[in-house]
Amino acid sequence: MLSESAHITFMTVPLHGHVNPLLGMVTELVARGHRVSFAINDDFASLAKDAGASVVLYESTFPSSSSPERGWLEAGHDAAQAAKVFRDEFVSVLPQLETAYAGDEPDLVVYDTVAAHAPVLAAAWGVPEVQISPTHVFYDGVEAETGATVALGDRRLGLRRKPCVVTIPRSVQLHADRVGGGCQFVGPIVSPRRVDGTWTAPDDWPVVLVSLGSAYNKRPEFFSACAAAFEGTGWRVVMSIGRFFDPAELGELPPNVEVHPWVPQLDVLASAKGACRRAG
Repeated sequence: MLSESAHITFMTVPLHGHVNPLLGMVTELVARGHRVSFAINDDFASLAKDAGASVVLYESTFPSSSSPERGWLEAGHDAAQAAKVFRDEFVSVLPQLETAYAGDEPDLVVYDTVAAHAPVLAAAWGVPEVQISPTHVFYDGVEAETGATVALGDRRLGLRRKPCVVTIPRSVQLHADRVGGGCQFVGPIVSPRRVDGTWTAPDDWPVVLVSLGSAYNKRPEFFSACAAAFEGTGWRVVMSIGRFFDPAELGELPPNVEVHPWVPQLDVLASAKGACRRAG
């Protein structure tokens, strides 16, 4: 049983789709009187701090604002390539966090399913853990279908079969009928992200958000096609294109299209009548 003021730490990987779903939980736990820490790289430190956590910094192998040249997996990659990327992160981050938490080990580890270092550390510290999935969970038969292992850390820890809290609805889970009963689908836990800034619609036109997320967005031809499709339609098009290509590659855009590296999605979606997004 945790005390009323336990030290709870969160661990994930430095990608928006993995960090953002945890922030609402951080804020709620801090409000309940717990001390919350968040292990992440410098790119996401302000988000964790804004949610109320103290930050435990580490150097990631993933692309970052200071090292965008590392690139990312190309769309259409196979599962074996993806597994290697996350496994490399595990190997790099594990010793860093062992050192960073020395003398201030948490009472509970809350972690994203792809943060393979987290359950290893929890086991070493002898503390309980809670596994969170911000997206589809592994279903029975996924390894045979993809041809790649999905256990990124030490298989002896049984990473796949532990109970899991899932922050998407069961209705959108891939092969939901093949997901074990240990997964609890609770849906999203949304919280304001003040560091994202604000956005207000400049007119009363219907708004559509166009985004490919934070990882697979180096697709100027896709964004150009969307801009052309909405030209002259009376829609306000808000494009979030990421940081992997120069907006100048899009050429001259219609006046109803605005382009940003990132947008405060909660603000935009509150005004939007539609969204064109990458699935997954």
